[in-house]
Amino acid sequence: QSNYDLVLTDINMPGMNGVKMAEQIKFLNPGQVIIVISAHDEAGYLLDLINLGVDYFILKPLDLNQFLTVLDKAIRLTRYTLMQKNYQKDLEETVEKRTRELTEALNMVQEVSSEVVQRLTAAAELRDGDSGLHNRRLGIYSPLLSQELNMPADFVESIAFAAPLHDIGKIGIYDNILLKAGPLTKAEFEVMKNHTLTGASIVAQSKQQKIQMVESIALTHHERWDGSGYPRG
Repeated sequence: QSNYDLVLTDINMPGMNGVKMAEQIKFLNPGQVIIVISAHDEAGYLLDLINLGVDYFILKPLDLNQFLTVLDKAIRLTRYTLMQKNYQKDLEETVEKRTRELTEALNMVQEVSSEVVQRLTAAAELRDGDSGLHNRRLGIYSPLLSQELNMPADFVESIAFAAPLHDIGKIGIYDNILLKAGPLTKAEFEVMKNHTLTGASIVAQSKQQKIQMVESIALTHHERWDGSGYPRG
């Protein structure tokens, strides 16, 4: 089962004829270059050899010039086959390397995205201490509900990313309103409503699906089914 650069065989050999030998070689190594030497009265084997994929034939009696010509062609084919194998191997290694690098880059992007979400959520929580657990619950419940509704996988992934950021706009609300212990006045409530617009503006005009969902949720999470709510209701 060793690999050889070139196989040169006669059809008429003791123990195993050249056809059987060629058949076994091609079974083990379909790309093996084979030259078969044949007498005129063995021409009936040639069709079998052609069907097996034998590359070159030389008829007896041997003509030196013909033999050297066929041998040169076979050597060229062998070199080309070897170059092709090496190129294929290099290509596969390059693809594997690039795939590994791309996977690592994508993992890094996902890690960075996750950290950005955590930091932006934390920034909002610093302004409003009561929202921390609320944001985390939304990050858990929203994708679960989306799965129950048979939403596409990319939607589920996006809403898990976006939901905790729904109140990101509270970063822009004054502390005396955001942290007020008692009920807000009508004027203060109007200011509070602006956190939806502020949140949407922070992430506006992104081409990324997840960020687009952050914008949509930040803008509309206080809207209601009956058309009331804010900021559009």
